[in-house]
Formats: sequence, structure tokens, C-alpha cells
Amino acid sequence: MKRYIRILWAVIAVVILSGCGGGGGGSSSQPAAATPPDPPPSGGDGGGSSPPVDQDPPSGGDGGDSNPPADQEPPNPTPDAGGSRDTPTVDNTLGLVSGAAGLASGSGVDGVALVGVSGTGLAVGVSGTGLSVGTIQSFGSIVINDESLDTDTASFTISGLAGSQAELRQGQHVLIIGDITAGIADAVIYRPNIVARLDSLTIKDATLGLATGSALAQDLEFDAATVYENTEFELLSAGLHYEISAIVEQGGGLRVTFIRPTSTADLRLVGEIENLDDATFTLNGLTVDADNASLIDFEDNELEEHDVVAVEIDPNSFNVETATATAISVTLLPRVIIGQDAPLKVEGLVDNFVSATEFSVQNQPITTNSNTRFFNGEAEDIALDSRLLVIGRVDSTGTLLAQRIFLEASESIFLVGMIEAIDLTLQTITVSSVVFEVRALTDFDEFEDLDELQVGDLVSVVGYVDGSASVAAEVELLDQEEDDDELRGPAVNIDAAAGTFTILGVDITTSAATTTFEADEDPLTQSQFFALLQPFDFVTVTWAEGATTADIAESVSLDDDD
Repeated sequence: MKRYIRILWAVIAVVILSGCGGGGGGSSSQPAAATPPDPPPSGGDGGGSSPPVDQDPPSGGDGGDSNPPADQEPPNPTPDAGGSRDTPTVDNTLGLVSGAAGLASGSGVDGVALVGVSGTGLAVGVSGTGLSVGTIQSFGSIVINDESLDTDTASFTISGLAGSQAELRQGQHVLIIGDITAGIADAVIYRPNIVARLDSLTIKDATLGLATGSALAQDLEFDAATVYENTEFELLSAGLHYEISAIVEQGGGLRVTFIRPTSTADLRLVGEIENLDDATFTLNGLTVDADNASLIDFEDNELEEHDVVAVEIDPNSFNVETATATAISVTLLPRVIIGQDAPLKVEGLVDNFVSATEFSVQNQPITTNSNTRFFNGEAEDIALDSRLLVIGRVDSTGTLLAQRIFLEASESIFLVGMIEAIDLTLQTITVSSVVFEVRALTDFDEFEDLDELQVGDLVSVVGYVDGSASVAAEVELLDQEEDDDELRGPAVNIDAAAGTFTILGVDITTSAATTTFEADEDPLTQSQFFALLQPFDFVTVTWAEGATTADIAESVSLDDDD
């Protein structure tokens, strides 16, 4: 068994980059350990928002305003007193799992990319090098985790091969290596979780884009945050082949962030080897026979428990009933090792929870202390499958010491109301006091663009929370008499005594006259409703005809998101 600290984000896999800077072309020195910034103020009010990075966030939908100047060069590496390192190269036959693997004792191990590590081995970047992992929010250069990263000199690796930014899409889950605190990317890496046939699909709520499904025995979950290319939610169909990028949930399920049809019949899957028995193993729910498979990049040509691999599967071998398949090839995906004090930003779901001070996101160990600041919630709101954006620096054990944690809604939000403002420059729309970002793949039902809407129009907006922003996934123009105001989203700032709470910045007021319901639509008293209501529970609120969101709610209902 390999004795590594391995932090798995079985989301994407990439080429090993054994050098630094602009696309791997010049020489490099050993990266010095980065100096951590002054600690942020202690405590956290849990309300409001704050830029989630050490600089101002991008303005508007594309985040382009915060890019460094076009002529700005990445920091020059300082020559190493012990001699120059070899000229960096890119080996297109290897990959690494999206994410970090902590500080391992053997920094010179072959097949390991070091990030922000001083010493021998494969070093990526220069002083200040770190990682940012999350879904692509928009472009110009690339906006990820509410930050625009300059990619003018970055290399791009797509499914293990050299590529370009033009091949990337909004919603894909990527790993970016670079001087993260300076907003400069050295390397951008993407590999889909699955390329396969969609074997099953169950629609939970067509309006909100909620569905479950499976592909290659992997459980899939779709919501409003899922980005569709060359298809739509309504056109998803079992039996068709898709490329899928996703965030790994606790238990191995996949929260789909990006999906598009493929013309290939190939079957490919990325995951962690478990239950290894000779040459047979499982990847979540799929049992794989690799007895006759080509083993690529394995030490001593041997599989190991907990290896992270990319598997090509014989299309004729997959049996959906028995969840078994035969591998054509199995490629080992090397680790990323992050050095002490390296900055790390990770977006994802809590997959292991011990306490509010000890948990993990996508297998990255995280700890908090009295200086950790919380936004959009409190420490006690964190639980398994909570969606978080965590920002901090890595300590000597490979654990991310969180400086800031943003709690994000993990379900679809929904709003029916009047348009109060439209900003074509920032690409935002304000509906019933909620400001939504409009992004490149926002679906406008029966019209083409934001400029076709007017203040005063009645619209329904299906969306999701991304970092500090509410994002519109779909906007539909309604008849003025079609619907009353309705709002669905996560409840915070709950005050049972006052009968109030907040959804997406909108203060909700209830009274004894407000009709209250449980998730199964059973009626509740007002006190029973607030006794059940917990922070970040999803609630649907309606108002009487002619009322506004500032008035007392006509009805409030707990939503069942299972």
C-alpha cells in the first residue's frame, strides 16, 4: 500500500506540470514558501457578503474588470542558491487528480506535482503559487470562485492533452495552479468525470431543473446550477451519450455542474479504487475487471487501493443490471502536493464532517479557528453535503486552515415578481429586491437577450447561489395577471419570536394569519413552523395579489429537497 497523504477530488484529472509560468516554456527555480497575509478579523456575523479573495471581486457578470493589465508579467522566479532547476516540460501521458494532496514526506516522488513547495521534485509555479478549484463562472480571462484569474500566459490541459481556453465552458469543474493571490494562472486543467450513456433519468421538479439519474453506475443529481451545452434540461434523455463534469458528494454521488451530448460511444470514468481484489476493483457503484487492461503510469505495474484512476471501458462489457464492466485501460492519476503556507481556494460539498472545526470538502481536510470568518451563515450551519467556498492556506500537515468560508445554497432558487431594475453593463436583473447575474448560458424563454425585458415586466426566474451571487439559470416572461409573487430559497436570519427570516436578502415577515405548511403540505401553526425551520432550509413564500415582498406573507412552506 502506498503510504501517502492523498487528497482526492475525483472530479477532473490533468497533465503533470513539472515547471512554472506561462505555459511551461522557460526555466524555473524552486518556489519559496509564500508569506501568509495578516489574519482576518475574528468572528463572523454570518450576514452580508465580502469579497472572497484578497482583492476586489470582479464587477459584473464576466468579472473582466479585475484582470491584471495585459502587459503585466507573472513574478520572476528567484534563482536558487543551490543551482538552476531543469527546464520545465509537460508530459502529456500523465495526469493528476483535481485538487491537493497535502504535504507528503517524499517531495521528490515521481508522478507528483508540487505546488508551493520548496525543495526537490516537480515544482509548479513560483513564490506565492497555490490552487483554486471550482466551477468556471464566466470568462475574460477565467472567473472561478468569484475571482478573475489572468490566463494570458497560462497553459491549458483538456482531458490530459494540451489545449486552449477556447475549449473550456462555463460550468466545467477545473483546477487552476498559479499565483492565486495575485490573480495569475499558470495552468488551467479540466477532465470530465464521466463520458457515457445516461442509463436512467428521474425528473423531480421540471420547473426548478431538479432531477436524478445514473451513468456507469454513478448516481447523478441535476439542479438549476447545471449548465447545458447543445441541449437543455427538457431534452435530457436516457440512452444518449453525454460528457459530464461534476462535484463529488458525500458517498460518491455526483452533483452535475456541466453536461453536453457527445458523438462518441466511448465509456470513460474517473474515480478512486476501492475493494481491490487482484485486478478487480470498484469505482463507487461500478465493479471493474482490469485483468487484461493496459496499466498506464503505475509503479511496478500494480494497482493499489485508493489509487485515483481514469478508466476506459469496453462499451460492449458494461452491464447496467449488475453494474459491472471490463476495462480497456487504467491510467494512474498522480497526486498534487501543496506546501506549507500555499494559498488554496476550494469550492464543493462537505464529504466528511467531524465538527465545525474539522471537516473536509472534496477530501481536502479543513480546520477552522477563532480567526475564521463565516459569510451567509454560521459555523454551526455546516453539515454533510453543505456547499462551501473555503479560502485559506495549507499548514504543515496538508490541512487547509480556513480564513473565510462562504456557505452556498445547494438547491435551485425560484422567484416570481416584477423587474425593478436592469443593468445591461453589469448584466444583472433585479426582481423583487433580488439581484440576479445573467451569464452567457442563461436561458431566456421565448426571447433572446436581457435588453428585450423592461422594468415592470412580470418574470419567473429559476437560479442558484454561486459564491456571493444569485445567478439566473432561466428567465421567463409572464402575463401580468398570471402569477402572484412567489419566492423559493434558503432561509437565514431566523427569528422565531418575531416570526421573520430572510431569503436571498429579502426579509420575510409572517403573522398568525400566514398559512404555514410542512414539506408534505400538512398544515402547521406558526410556532410549529418556526420550531422546524433550520438555517438554510429551503422555503417557498407567497404573497397575496397586489402585495409586495415587504408585506406579510400569505403562505410559507418548508420544501422537501430529498
